Amino acid sequence: METDLTNKTVKREEVWIIKINLYAFIFNNDAYLLFLAGDIDKPLLLDKKLCVYTKESMIDKLSNIGILILNSNVLEEVDFTINISQVLKLITLNSIDNNAVIINALNTAFDVLNALEIDFPKDYKSILFSFADHLTFNRRYGAFFVRNNLSRRQLIEATSWLLETIFRNVVFC
Repeated sequence: METDLTNKTVKREEVWIIKINLYAFIFNNDAYLLFLAGDIDKPLLLDKKLCVYTKESMIDKLSNIGILILNSNVLEEVDFTINISQVLKLITLNSIDNNAVIINALNTAFDVLNALEIDFPKDYKSILFSFADHLTFNRRYGAFFVRNNLSRRQLIEATSWLLETIFRNVVFC
């Protein structure tokens, strides 16, 4: 499901700019994804891999498709940030996500796996999708674990699989 933008001009409102904040993990806290907005949001891919951009390469890519952003304005243009450390901390230690940090990260990850045409293992799919369904309508999730006979460790394991799968399918663009 490649997204060919060669010789195409795209309007700013047709592109999602997502900053990935990984802290000590990788990419030196300067990683960006570009998604084409639509009925199904699609990340930009190259050779069936997820394109991850530095700030500079993202500005170049946007410029190539007709969107001009000054280096000093990048943070103002980011549509949202996914903070991986915060997602894992919320799952591990909290029972409420008032800012929809987890659901935004999960929905983005689901879109990425869909674009990469990667299937979920059945158990992880069940865990992650039921958790995402719950978070769509309720930011409090402590009781979710009891109601679904699920441990936080199981959710962390499923989330770790999701992150690992995405990171294995990354290319720097």
